[in-house]
Amino acid sequence: MGHQRGLTGAGHHHVARFPYIAVELYELLVLARGWSLDRYAQWTAHAITAALI
Repeated sequence: MGHQRGLTGAGHHHVARFPYIAVELYELLVLARGWSLDRYAQWTAHAITAALI
């Protein structure tokens, strides 16, 4: 088998936060569900922090 890169190190942080900054998530929560921009920003900050801890 070849070498497989795990989700550790510097690359992990990029992978962990990508789903939270995707345009589709913003569209779903803010545009479709009516979240305020402040609520979305707070949720995103909390989710990224939790994913990195």
